[in-house]
Amino acid sequence: MKYITFSKRNIIEYLRNPLMLFFTLIFPLLMFVIFQIIKLGTGASNDIVPMFKITNLIPSISVFSFSFLSLNLSTQISKDRTSSFQSRLQVSPMKSFDFFLGYLLPSLLISICQILLCFIIGFCFGLNISINVLYTFLCLIIISIFYISIGILIGSIFNEKGCGGISSIFINLTAIFSGMFFPLTNGIFKKILSYFPFLPSIAIPQSLLNNNYENFLLYFIVLIIYLVLIVSLSIFIFHKKLKNK
Repeated sequence: MKYITFSKRNIIEYLRNPLMLFFTLIFPLLMFVIFQIIKLGTGASNDIVPMFKITNLIPSISVFSFSFLSLNLSTQISKDRTSSFQSRLQVSPMKSFDFFLGYLLPSLLISICQILLCFIIGFCFGLNISINVLYTFLCLIIISIFYISIGILIGSIFNEKGCGGISSIFINLTAIFSGMFFPLTNGIFKKILSYFPFLPSIAIPQSLLNNNYENFLLYFIVLIIYLVLIVSLSIFIFHKKLKNK
């Protein structure tokens, strides 16, 4: 349980960074409210703006917040690697997986808070309570692990400046290629995107919340493959960097 103490330290670091908390917790919720106000104000139907439908927007905003969490986590890890804190990590009795959990668990706690807040706002705007809400909630937690692992991987490879640029690219790829804000019509382009993690990370929770399971199995398999790959790679890279420091 050595990672518990390390997790507590990382939680404190997060709380010391109000800008990170704003972009991870508050900013996505503001976008959620603004999108709903625009939809209600213009009288647009779900057919015209399907991405603003409550059952589509909750997963989109949640995953969008995960990408910001990934950015901030990568920056924190990069700072740890280039500071005297790295030396203390090297002589600690923790293993690579302990370090991984020490970064994962605090970030996972923040992501769970974000998902809860999204659903609370969704209920305020008319989301119906059903068992699918629970399934979607659990699914989003799994998806957040993928994005957190991406942050750990980026932070283990790049320096602080590099983390900002690479993570920003990842945020834009998530926003553009997942269909969260731009509807993707059926065609060859969407089929290609089905084999990348961005579209499945949005489509899976949307399918659960809308009770529409078209291509669900394909998306689920693709996401699990990427999740296992990124988690394994992030642990391996962090171990190599720590060992070679």
